[in-house]
Amino acid sequence: MRNMLNLELEHGWMAAWDREICGKETGWMNAIPEEAKSAVFPGYIADTIPEFSRGVGWFWNRFTVDALPDDTQETCIKVGYAEPIAEYWLNGVYLGKYESVSLHDVLEVTGILREGENLFAVRIISPTQEGIEGYYLNREVVENKPINNIVNRRVLACTPFGGILYPVRLASRPRVRCEEIVTEPNWETGELRVSAKLVNHTGKPAEATVSLNVTDPSGGSAVFAEKQVTVPADGQKIVFESAVQSHKLWSPEDPNLYRAQISVRSETNLHQQAVDFGFRDFRVVDGYFHLNGKRMFLKSCNYSNIYGVDVDGHWNVKDGYRDITYLKALGYNMFRFLTNNPYPEFIDMCNKAGALILEEHGASWGMSDENPNIAPQMEKHIRGVLRRDRNHPAVVGFGVMNEMLPGAVVDYAKTVLPYIREEDPNRLVFFNSGKFDLDMGMGSVSNPGSMEWNHVFGGEHPGGEVLGDIRELYERIGVNLPEVGDVHIYPDIPVKWEDVMRIRNHGKGYKPSMVSEGNIGSFGNQIAMVRRQEQKWGIDAPPMAVMAAVYRRAARFEEDFYRFGLDEVYAGPHDLSHWACHANAVQKRLYNTMIRSNPQFASMNPGLVDGGAGQNVVDNSRTHVRPFLADVYMETMSPLLWCLFVNPTNIHAGDEVMFEAVLASENNLRPGKYPVTARVVSPEVGCIWEHHTVLEVPEGDQPFSYPVFKEFVKLDVPEGTYDLTVWMEKGAMPAGGRLSFHVMAKETPVCAKAAMIGLDADAEAWLRNMGVENDPAAKLLLVGKADRDTLETLYRRAEEGADAVFLDASVFVDPAEDVYDNRRHVPAYLPFETKGWLTYSEMWYYHPIQVLRRHPFTKGLPKGILHDDYWGGVTPQFVFDGQEIPEELPGVTLAVPYLTSYAEGDGYLMGTCLCAYRHGKGRLILNGFKLLENLGKHPAADRMMRNLITGCTE
Repeated sequence: MRNMLNLELEHGWMAAWDREICGKETGWMNAIPEEAKSAVFPGYIADTIPEFSRGVGWFWNRFTVDALPDDTQETCIKVGYAEPIAEYWLNGVYLGKYESVSLHDVLEVTGILREGENLFAVRIISPTQEGIEGYYLNREVVENKPINNIVNRRVLACTPFGGILYPVRLASRPRVRCEEIVTEPNWETGELRVSAKLVNHTGKPAEATVSLNVTDPSGGSAVFAEKQVTVPADGQKIVFESAVQSHKLWSPEDPNLYRAQISVRSETNLHQQAVDFGFRDFRVVDGYFHLNGKRMFLKSCNYSNIYGVDVDGHWNVKDGYRDITYLKALGYNMFRFLTNNPYPEFIDMCNKAGALILEEHGASWGMSDENPNIAPQMEKHIRGVLRRDRNHPAVVGFGVMNEMLPGAVVDYAKTVLPYIREEDPNRLVFFNSGKFDLDMGMGSVSNPGSMEWNHVFGGEHPGGEVLGDIRELYERIGVNLPEVGDVHIYPDIPVKWEDVMRIRNHGKGYKPSMVSEGNIGSFGNQIAMVRRQEQKWGIDAPPMAVMAAVYRRAARFEEDFYRFGLDEVYAGPHDLSHWACHANAVQKRLYNTMIRSNPQFASMNPGLVDGGAGQNVVDNSRTHVRPFLADVYMETMSPLLWCLFVNPTNIHAGDEVMFEAVLASENNLRPGKYPVTARVVSPEVGCIWEHHTVLEVPEGDQPFSYPVFKEFVKLDVPEGTYDLTVWMEKGAMPAGGRLSFHVMAKETPVCAKAAMIGLDADAEAWLRNMGVENDPAAKLLLVGKADRDTLETLYRRAEEGADAVFLDASVFVDPAEDVYDNRRHVPAYLPFETKGWLTYSEMWYYHPIQVLRRHPFTKGLPKGILHDDYWGGVTPQFVFDGQEIPEELPGVTLAVPYLTSYAEGDGYLMGTCLCAYRHGKGRLILNGFKLLENLGKHPAADRMMRNLITGCTE
């Protein structure tokens, strides 16, 4: 072969922002404009032009070719991950438009490429809400006309979309060549079928010798075969069938990798192409995942090629090695590429490391039902991903949709199996992650070799009904509909005990279920994101446009940290972020043990790897394991795990508490009897309870978890934190086995008088039992519900010297407004000149944290970030922000995640949840804690209420 081209275009890239969208008219494809800058490449346009957010940007590369290939070869330019919409020119010749979204574009440039200097131009469209050439961000219908919104709206909303994220290569290839290889290995017999697509672009039949060489995991030859063929002008498919002797299976424990190489020797050239493959089988049997005939419990994470906005957007092989190492060490066995597909190098690494991949495609989430191009666009993406990755043993599953609601897209997706099986007959296919279509007549998966959607999970069955519209049933989806077999579990927090049991019992009486998503997020560390940008670009470098909000949030947080006096509790903002991870570790331990304790669950997927809201154990830069969480994940992802539950986790001394132990085993126990001991201990008190039992493991298939004991015990012990500890006396050493809970002394009565205003009978009864006399003339005003006239009267009394404690923050907002809608409301009834806002913050995946400071109102309560196991349902949701800083500030709420649905603007929320303002001679005490509904039921509510009374009367 003479003068083969294989040139990576890695140097000399330029980029510019086409602000007026006039580059095509002014000839930017023919000449690089003066405003172009030396580009970070591969990368986003925003990596080069930080102020770029959305719009049109261009890349150029001027390169030199010393000599063109001879006429037995063709030339092409291969562009990977040019997102989201790209147009290409070489030497001013238009090469086409591609809606790439994580696919590779191959541009034929034979006859266009020149000897000497060449100019390659790429125009990137990153849609805006106003729309660019028919592409829109976060819009479904414009002027009643359907629009093309193949671009994933959710991905666009949170990344600096717009760039080329993979190297660009110029290459030549023989006109007679092998273009595609498909391997079909039989994992049971070792039989192997290899087909190859032969291309002949010479314009006439061509004689060729085609050979297959298969090498085994050690590099030795396993199969060699050769055929003499005449390749017609329109090409042909050639098939080799053979058997690999003593074949070895591919698995996470033993990733045996084979390689099939096809060689095509024609009269003028030799062309070789190779793919890796493995003998393995992955399917669902009786509701459980099976790899090579053995049942396994899937532990996956949502993963993406698109890193967090504070790191490079382009591929770095070291990132992949690090992620696989981190996550396999923590116990994960699968990467789910949410709405996208992996870089080829990442797949290669997973092939070798034994990590499973579930991949999706760029059209799998957020496509509009109004889009007139649903069918061709989805087919293009599905076929493209399958053709590229169908040989890889690590890619065990393919997802068609994610969280798609009933409509035209879902209806079309039901029809895609024939061409999926045409491309890849031997891979597990997932229909709609989360089953937001709620169609019990649709199976959630199609097993390898199946031409139907198989009803393998939950209550799915042929002819099943649609359970309803998820938009109307949103609060009831997933674990609240036990027959749904593919669930996304994102519980409200703190997780109520009834929700714990609902999750633990989900699917009971039905086929097993898969948990394909779910987690509890934590405090988003905006300052860390900014510091890493500064480390990368320099302290004085302007932020990228997509980072501007992060910079604003970080600056506000640093300022507010000191304004709100949090330096009395934590050394600095970084210290608060550190301990926020500790609080989240408690939440994640509960979440993971809830999932693992349910024998009906066949999988778990605890959250994203890359995100700015603290979703997972690796931080959003993917360079650091977040504090405290590695231990929790290594523990709760262990194959053999104690799942411990205490209810309630904070009790009054003398009350009854439930202790429960479940053992998650994943078939890792031999049949037999295992003696188990449980004790409750405290370093201050010693052992206060002990229990012995025997776990009997039968022969045959085992459930994924065993109930071991459940005991109800009254504990009349001193106040403190106690540990429930459980262990096996012999036979095995499960991970976990320790869970803390709290005992608080019952509050002693006080001698006080208070005017009880707008309180219900239960609250008044509790106050009377605490020694509080209801005296309308008292200087202490305990206020529940109140209209505006009543409030005006209370304000006047405060001016005269009374302390008014407002126990229901909603009284300050006009009753005509829905104060519980997680939006900011003006507390119009507050008697302040600067009224600010009142927000009922959502306590869900993305949620705020609360911090207590030293103050008489917080006496005897732990200071710092509130922990769910101590506070439970007492945790405040009402937040006062935008008012003047109060004179007394016992409690602060803050939330600075990357995405949020409970704060407007930049997603920043910081304010007070317990504070006191001077008002004349008295005080107005504003409270967001849920005290009234928890009096007599939760010790923390009782103590804080007593503190409010004594803090105002003593």
